[in-house]
Amino acid sequence: MNNLNIFDLNMVLDMLPNAIFLKDENLHFIFVNKAYEAMFGVSRNYILGKSVLEMTHLPEEEREMYQADDMATLNKQEFNHHIFSYKFADGKMHTCLHWSGGFTDENNVRGYLGVIVDITEQSRTIGMLRSQLNSMVTKVKLADESSLMDSLTQLQTRKYMDLVLDKYAKVEKRPFCCIMLDVDRFKDINDTFGHLAGDSVLKEVGAAIRQCARSNDIICRYGGDEFVVLLPNCTFKKAVSAAERIRSAVAEMVARPDGKPVSVSLGCSEHDGHGDGLRTLHEADKALYAAKQAGRNHVCVAPV
Repeated sequence: MNNLNIFDLNMVLDMLPNAIFLKDENLHFIFVNKAYEAMFGVSRNYILGKSVLEMTHLPEEEREMYQADDMATLNKQEFNHHIFSYKFADGKMHTCLHWSGGFTDENNVRGYLGVIVDITEQSRTIGMLRSQLNSMVTKVKLADESSLMDSLTQLQTRKYMDLVLDKYAKVEKRPFCCIMLDVDRFKDINDTFGHLAGDSVLKEVGAAIRQCARSNDIICRYGGDEFVVLLPNCTFKKAVSAAERIRSAVAEMVARPDGKPVSVSLGCSEHDGHGDGLRTLHEADKALYAAKQAGRNHVCVAPV
């Protein structure tokens, strides 16, 4: 390597596929390789000895910007890289990695070295992959959101209710009440009038519950014909009153195709801010079962 002269080094640099250029301490070009000439469609004879301010093939505002950036880099005596868009000899804009820096040689002479790498294809590929990834993320997000909303009743799902239940009981440790209900003899409605009629009943029951609930109550379709209402910061007495309002509203607002009123059975429980939220849910379920055993169309409460 020590025997290489300047002509050999120029030959090596001319063989490289990326544009390489050198400037002196006054930021005048003292070398450009063949890749640089081909990239910008200019000859080295035109460039050598000039500063970028004299490059008339570049817009004036760009020349001033490049000169200021190069001077700052030269003075810092450090190397860095940027992503720039350059207009090439083909008339098209190309995305490039511009790697450059100032240096001082063993004779204390300062200079500036630059390398320009065309990354247009790589940038396009990355952009396409990023677009595909964003599309996938959007689809996953929408799928996740859809899993939290019941498409039939437009109420929250059991998955969402489980998340809120954990939040209330384990994180916030807040008091809340729980109402669990289901439609009395719902199987008979499906068997007699068909599943479309059953779906219509579920939607109307959901609407009746929503009408009776507060804005901050969590209403979900728990599964099949079961519904759960979580009432944060609500006394047990008010929760039982809310359950009675729901029972009455369903009887008044929802009817089977033959005109007979639909009824629901409900169970209420209370969480005092301590313990497992699932236990509160199970207590409401037991109270619901008791309401069924009592003849349906009843509200029963879990032991307090």
